[in-house]
Amino acid sequence: MSKILASRKKNSYIALAVVMLFSVLMLVAAFTKSWPVWTIIYTIVAAVLMTVLTLFTKVREKTLSHMLMFLSMINIFIFSLMQMELYNVITAIVALSILSTIFMDDKVVFDITVNSIILVVIHAVFLGTVDFSTSSEIANFIIRVGIMLFAEIFLMIFVARLCRTQENYRVSLEAAQNAERSKSDFLANTSHEIRTPMNAIMGMCELILRDQDLSETTRENCFNIQSSGRSLLAIINDILDLSKIESGRMEIIESEFNIASLLNDVINMTVTRKQNKKIEIMV
Repeated sequence: MSKILASRKKNSYIALAVVMLFSVLMLVAAFTKSWPVWTIIYTIVAAVLMTVLTLFTKVREKTLSHMLMFLSMINIFIFSLMQMELYNVITAIVALSILSTIFMDDKVVFDITVNSIILVVIHAVFLGTVDFSTSSEIANFIIRVGIMLFAEIFLMIFVARLCRTQENYRVSLEAAQNAERSKSDFLANTSHEIRTPMNAIMGMCELILRDQDLSETTRENCFNIQSSGRSLLAIINDILDLSKIESGRMEIIESEFNIASLLNDVINMTVTRKQNKKIEIMV
């Protein structure tokens, strides 16, 4: 999850860099074309606001993405209003729609689409910057606006499907992690439950070995039971270590061991499994 959040924050920085570049171009156009002072003030205030929101506050990523794209659309609207031109900003709107896909939120693309439709209506109906006097101009308007809307709708559907795929992947990953945790918990609990009777068996063998009247055969069998019990406890501890490794709680501790005792345990386990098979064991 932390990686996903870091990736989204990185996307916000990329979007901020592109939007700031557009703001700089807006300021250059405002100074060179002698736009009203309020356009310069707004562009500077918007740029500062976007920088503060992205770099110095903990605004939610979805809220931040909507604000970045909304302020960018206002910049585009001001540019088109000052230039009294619609067709030149269509490319900027499509580019902004493509940029918004890095936020992986189809609602952001939807907001840009709605704002672009409002912008087209304002230019075509209220400002009269679109020429509908000839059929060629009408066709030109339909083609340009149609391409813009098609691109935005396509991006919106693409992002929506990608979000669903990502959500399915997240759910599957959480299910796999829960299953892994359940398995580790089961192994740990089962191992602890097995250790209790094994310790009891080894303790009983210890009590039997204290009897001075035991025959050599019985004493040897008790030693073998103890040895097998220690081997089984070692296997149980290995299972517990596996669960610790999976949970990230494993600690490696160096300790000395008796090589003769280890070889004796191995021999006892092997002899038990050998039974009547024609196998010779040499150490």
